[in-house]
Amino acid sequence: MADTELAQNLWPYQQIIEHAPFGVMLVDARDPQLPIVYINPAFETITGYTAAEVLGRNPDFLLGSDQQALAGELAQWSLAQPNEFPIILRNYRKDGTMFWNELHVSPLRNPAGEIIHFVGTQKDVTVREEAKLALERSEHRYYQMFDSHTAIKLLIDVASGQIKDANTAAADFYGYSCAQLKSMRIGELNTLPEAEIRENLERASTRKTSFFEFEHRLASGEIRDVDVYTSPVDMPDGRALYSIIVDVTGKRQAASQYAALFEQSNDAVFILDLDGQHQRVNQRAAELFGYSVAELEQLSYRTLIMPDEQTAEQTAFARLLHGDHLAPYERTFRHKDGTPIFTEVNIELVQDNRGLPRHFQSVVRDITQRKLFEQALREGEQKFRTVVEQSIDGIVLTDEWGSIIEWNAGMAAISGVDAAHALGRPLWDVQFELGQDHLKSPELYASLKLNMLDTLQTGNASWFAEPRDSVVQRPDGSTRSVQGVLFPIRTANGYRIGSILRDMTERNNTEEALRASEAMFRMIAENVSDGIVIFNADSRVAYASPNFDRQSGRIPGATLGLSLDEFVEALHPDDRAPMLMRIGAAIAQQAANLTLTYRVRHSNGSYFWQEDHARFNYSPDGDYLSTYVVARDITERKRGEEAEFSLRLEKERTRLLTNFFQDAAHEFSTPLSSLNTGLYLLTHMEDRERRARKAQQMEMEIDRINRLIRSLVLLMKAESADTFARVPLDFSDVVRTECLALEMTFRGQPALHTEFPTAPVFVSGDAEYLRSAVHEVLHNAYRFTPPEGRISVTLTLTATEAHLEIADTGIGLAAADLPHIFDTFWRLDEAHTTPGFGLGLPIAKRIIEQHDGIIHATSEFGVGSRFVIVLPATR
Repeated sequence: MADTELAQNLWPYQQIIEHAPFGVMLVDARDPQLPIVYINPAFETITGYTAAEVLGRNPDFLLGSDQQALAGELAQWSLAQPNEFPIILRNYRKDGTMFWNELHVSPLRNPAGEIIHFVGTQKDVTVREEAKLALERSEHRYYQMFDSHTAIKLLIDVASGQIKDANTAAADFYGYSCAQLKSMRIGELNTLPEAEIRENLERASTRKTSFFEFEHRLASGEIRDVDVYTSPVDMPDGRALYSIIVDVTGKRQAASQYAALFEQSNDAVFILDLDGQHQRVNQRAAELFGYSVAELEQLSYRTLIMPDEQTAEQTAFARLLHGDHLAPYERTFRHKDGTPIFTEVNIELVQDNRGLPRHFQSVVRDITQRKLFEQALREGEQKFRTVVEQSIDGIVLTDEWGSIIEWNAGMAAISGVDAAHALGRPLWDVQFELGQDHLKSPELYASLKLNMLDTLQTGNASWFAEPRDSVVQRPDGSTRSVQGVLFPIRTANGYRIGSILRDMTERNNTEEALRASEAMFRMIAENVSDGIVIFNADSRVAYASPNFDRQSGRIPGATLGLSLDEFVEALHPDDRAPMLMRIGAAIAQQAANLTLTYRVRHSNGSYFWQEDHARFNYSPDGDYLSTYVVARDITERKRGEEAEFSLRLEKERTRLLTNFFQDAAHEFSTPLSSLNTGLYLLTHMEDRERRARKAQQMEMEIDRINRLIRSLVLLMKAESADTFARVPLDFSDVVRTECLALEMTFRGQPALHTEFPTAPVFVSGDAEYLRSAVHEVLHNAYRFTPPEGRISVTLTLTATEAHLEIADTGIGLAAADLPHIFDTFWRLDEAHTTPGFGLGLPIAKRIIEQHDGIIHATSEFGVGSRFVIVLPATR
């Protein structure tokens, strides 16, 4: 059909199809490839494909790789159908996600009756199909697991203990009908008291316990022993317990005997389900694999077995399920710490009385030692050969007659005799020949012959050469100090004799050098004025010089063997913790050197200052080995430093007092100058009214001086903690009182807003001084806030602190001025024309600090200031 004809056929429906909520596609039936020639927008929305990606393609691409092509078959089916027919397909969107597609296919014919197109409409029914499948699976599982199962099953309501459901097996066992059981409570079957039943229901409901051993009463009155396996399930009407009851009457004794054998077995015993999950394991299995029994029962054989052997083990399981019988085989498992465990496995499939497989039972025997021994035997010859060939010691191996069968390069190097000269000859003959021709001590080899005979007779190792007395002179004339030992080697046919000869020349020379070095060290250590002490890896004194003991008044030698703890006991109490922290931090960071200064108690009870220069020594692996300490008595130096510090402190105190008096004098000078001028004018004024005004002005200046003196006195008192009383008081009362007083003084301008907690806010302190501190901060807010402004006072209480916040909308401070507000006599202007003395905030700060509190401020110029006072809360 031409495109024009197709357009004419589709045109009447185009507007409807374009806006339809379901997907529509049109497939060309005349093309064997069945290409798509049209899709609507809903098709694009459902599948995620655009028209450009779909047109010209066979519809099979929606089926994905897991399904056979269906487009051709659907076309054949549609030919046989007179009308459209639906089919549910699993389709895939462009992004790979799957959806269920309800596809309706129908043929489209031309006027001649020929099929020219197939029309397919699709609808995404994923939610419906998945819900239907889930419901079918759930109902099927429930029917298989409950109703038709041969096991005795009950469904019990947790809240009431009511039996909600019972299967036919339960009715047969208890002697009640299913309807009767559903009308009963579990307490009518269980012989336990009601309280215990209630407790067990709760434990099972919270998954604390899933297995119980009970006695149940049948309809006949007979009591039966039962095992109950239960798990909680959430149902629309509440939580229930899905319980499987197993009649174990008459089997408890047999089970006890089996459990004893199970637990006391020297081999690991596993019971696994058909998927290889552990159902039960014995204690030996836990010990073998390094887990607890509870941990092991949560694992499967796949967790324990080495990855490269899992395929073989799965094959073994499959063979057992197929009916094969397996002979014991070897398998490598993995310990909890990752080390391999070589085992011999004997496994068999356990079937029920109908011949159906129930579980696997496996006995695992640890053969690690045997495997290691076998491996050692296999590697022994190679290892022996490598050791013998690479050893710098001389190694000789003889047969039971003393003939040499091994003579390594180390032996040739020590003796100067090569293997070609030695092999096949009796050991004592070779050595005796050397002794006659080349040895300084031929009697050494006479001793060798006697010791070889003794070794053969007794089977005991024996020394035939000592390193300081045995000297070999080699063919080139050089001599070597040696140490030798003979030892028997048991074989299947008797004994062989091994001999190791070690060249001790270098060690002897090194020991001599060490002895000389130690003598030199002791001479230096015992003659320097500083004390020297060495701590070993156990933090005990390995060496202490006489001067070290004399510094602390000990008898020389008394320090040797003391522990670091005993040294710490002698430290001044204030220095113990800081010194231990510094030493611990230095060793943790593997520091090489550390200098410590501290006070230590002399034997006469006094303390003296000591300065230690310590060097820490570590192994290549970073382990601490020892500490070398050079200790110096710096008591006199400390006294000089303290004297110098006291002098600097006195100078600083003098400077502060001088500045304070200068500032105070400046504050007094202004009112005193005004009084002096006023007195002069009073003596020269005739006008009585003017004299009265001047007298009033002088009284104001005198009041200013009095206020300044009171502030200075309060400031001085605030410097000492002894000034303040320490009693519990309600801080909210202190703040409320001062707020009321200042609000009356300033007549409510600016406006004051307060917020206090409903409960008392207790702090420990002096109410009068705390009132003064609050007064100074609040008064400062009033003085620098315009009448139309606002002041907020907020008191809050935390678990440990009382927080007082005083905020205003006043003139505020610049950032550069804020750090100075608590400085004595500081005011915003250097000319001190601002009202006040610059003492209010310093007084408040000292009072708050003497009460173990803090005060801090934030401010923004033109916006306002905020002061926060924090005090420790108390009961």
